[in-house]
Amino acid sequence: PIPCVPWQSQTSGQYQRRVHGNFLLRIEKYTYENCPALPRIPAIPISYADAQPFLQLLDGIDVSSTPGFDGWQGGLPFAYHVGGTGRVAVDLMVENEHPIRPQFDVVGIIPGEIEPDRQVLAGNHRDGWVFGARDPHCGTGPLLDIARAFGQLYQDGWRPRRTIKLLSWDGEEYGLHGSTEWAEEYQDVLDEEGVVYLNIDGGGQGLNFNAGGSPSLGELMREVTSQVVNGITGRTVFDEWSENTRA
Repeated sequence: PIPCVPWQSQTSGQYQRRVHGNFLLRIEKYTYENCPALPRIPAIPISYADAQPFLQLLDGIDVSSTPGFDGWQGGLPFAYHVGGTGRVAVDLMVENEHPIRPQFDVVGIIPGEIEPDRQVLAGNHRDGWVFGARDPHCGTGPLLDIARAFGQLYQDGWRPRRTIKLLSWDGEEYGLHGSTEWAEEYQDVLDEEGVVYLNIDGGGQGLNFNAGGSPSLGELMREVTSQVVNGITGRTVFDEWSENTRA
């Protein structure tokens, strides 16, 4: 069950994926019944509103008053018990479907004029847990706006030095399928021509800038953020980033 947090309602549920790997290319070989990577333990995510009556019925030791637990209290307003006696039993019925569905990546390409065989890539997945999810929409919005701006520049006669690819991945929440399959299919080309990949999955959250990546990109990131000014404070993004990092 999901705990009470500011962005999670008491009736919402959440899952965590555990399966990664290239199974799409072996789809004729594996089915749900014989695929070794799929879990066999029945499980279903539930909200903490649904979990509350089960937790309240549990007996056993009260952790809030038991030595060794340091007075720990969970996020819901009742005593938490562990151990139990088996007095409470729950019948769990899980009805899962295992259909095969297509997934679609969207790739936009602007050929480079001087170095067409050098690729600069930016991408983000577009599937989310729910409608309106911060992840991925705060990255999808900037990606679409980048595409719009580049499209207008291209119509005005601008041409990039290197080839630019804008990538919208499908199937991320199911196991990074869209990006993994695409990268595996074009691995040789990426090894030979790839310059950098910029992932903007969470490109528009919060007030403070932060970035992470390969150390070789550090100097480039410092240079770019030193040229961008925060329209609210009038300071460069780099100065505020450095200050927040030190803090």
